[in-house]
Amino acid sequence: MTSRLRSHIGVLSAVNLLFVCATHLAGQSKEEKPIVLTHADSLVGKVINGETVREVSGNVEFVQENVVVRCDRAVHYPGRNYAELYGHISLIRDTVTLTAPRGTYSGEKRQAFGFDGVRLWNKRVALTAREGEYMVDEKTAYFKKQVKVVDSTTTITGDELTYYEKEHKSIVTGDVKVVNSRDNTTMYGRFLEHLDDRKYSKMLQAPKFVQVDTSSSGKIDTLVIISREMESYEDSLRRFIAIDSVQLVRGDLSGKCGMGVYYPDKDVVDLRMEPIIWYEESQVTGDSVYIQLRKRRLDRVFVYGNAYAISQSDSLHENRFDQMTSQKMILYFSDSKLDHIEAEGTAVSLYFLYDQGVPNGVNKASGDRIFVYSRNGRAESIKVVGGTEGKYYPENLVAGSEESYNLLGFRWRTDRPKVGNDLNIVVLPIEKNERTRLEK
Repeated sequence: MTSRLRSHIGVLSAVNLLFVCATHLAGQSKEEKPIVLTHADSLVGKVINGETVREVSGNVEFVQENVVVRCDRAVHYPGRNYAELYGHISLIRDTVTLTAPRGTYSGEKRQAFGFDGVRLWNKRVALTAREGEYMVDEKTAYFKKQVKVVDSTTTITGDELTYYEKEHKSIVTGDVKVVNSRDNTTMYGRFLEHLDDRKYSKMLQAPKFVQVDTSSSGKIDTLVIISREMESYEDSLRRFIAIDSVQLVRGDLSGKCGMGVYYPDKDVVDLRMEPIIWYEESQVTGDSVYIQLRKRRLDRVFVYGNAYAISQSDSLHENRFDQMTSQKMILYFSDSKLDHIEAEGTAVSLYFLYDQGVPNGVNKASGDRIFVYSRNGRAESIKVVGGTEGKYYPENLVAGSEESYNLLGFRWRTDRPKVGNDLNIVVLPIEKNERTRLEK
């Protein structure tokens, strides 16, 4: 053994002995475990206002039970079981590591603070922020300012974060954003609860879901959903659930409902609880609406239970609406344009007729199944199959009494949501004449 090594060991032994004596004289409780200095290249002892202080530098290492603290330099207060830490700080407890350029560690509270850019990680998650604290025994971290959480599936940013290691749970507040680069989805809000082991997130306070996509023509097509609450599951059945006052917009398609579920891997949107959708000039309602996409483009829409489709018959005749009702309805799209509608189960249709643009009465038909074929967003032809019944009402009876011919349950709504330039959803106000008509 070299003389230099023997000298180093002797210095550390003396340091530890003095440390234990000082903490004992300071009245440290028997339960409290001291911070033990196990290595330092340099040590300078001082007494300031009657308190023993040690300044240590160079490959500094402290140990307290299962906690190891390393840094470049430290100011150690043995009587308080406390240390100020500077330069390349790392705190290691089992599988958890915390790093920072500057910080403190309290042996009494078993609590670490990090400043100027703190990072904590384990096998599951990595947390970063400008400032943070970690409670060793509680296994809880609190970070603030430029918070970021990265786990196996998502990247989360916000203003403040509380991480519960035992539950693998993060609570993020402020301007919260959850990004999944796999399919360009982002969830925004003001309060997020995230469970990493369940791959589950719940967003409260103004949640908004955005998926940016590029169509085959190169056009940017963005899906935007807002609601009162929003949940995300990143397990084997990936899904985003919007709850209460749901509104969605994607290109010419928009909708509202009480609850909606989006399955990105299946290209499906499932709307429940009084759903209504609009596409171009058409409005569709039912007990449930199931939207099938194909490569993120509109393919089919299934409407189950009390299906009702309405469209403006002609822009010059605002009181004339083409209508169809049935128990089940399927809307077929080609190149994201409405191709035809198939209605089955007590199907009834009402279509206003025109002769070279001049109103020419209305035709009402019913049957087991009705097919309506469209062109340029307008009904071009109708086919009724099984149990066919039909009746034509001439223009002299219809003119001025259009509303009396509407099918049972008719309601034309103008609260269609749309997306502004800032990707916020807004709702057009109901015009006075429309409000009067609805009240009737």
